[in-house]
Amino acid sequence: MELIRLSISLREKVLVFYDCIPPLRFIMKQLEHKISWMAGKEVLYMDGKRDVKNHRSSISSFNNSTSEAKVLLVSTKAEWINLVGAERVVLLDVVWNPSVEKQAISRAYRLGQQKLVYVYHLITSET
Repeated sequence: MELIRLSISLREKVLVFYDCIPPLRFIMKQLEHKISWMAGKEVLYMDGKRDVKNHRSSISSFNNSTSEAKVLLVSTKAEWINLVGAERVVLLDVVWNPSVEKQAISRAYRLGQQKLVYVYHLITSET
């Protein structure tokens, strides 16, 4: 939560990747309750189960520098997305295939990106 608060104070957008959907929904609820953000406005959510129209709307909103979208929570299973609106990428799990992690990072760090992209890989002990 502190990393998100810091990023927002710097007017930077944040991508949060996790392979499992329930923890992403939990994070969304925490942002709604602790920061009073609204799902679909300041915090967006994408996974492989949502329809393409919702994905396109979320991507467009997140990449638009004038939109209110600040955080996008993404299941790493969501494919084909260009998220150059992000300056911060947070990876919440360790995947055994390094290409999956690289692909997640590359969604923000790709052709069209005009800013530095910072990547955080959060790891905790004894979990």
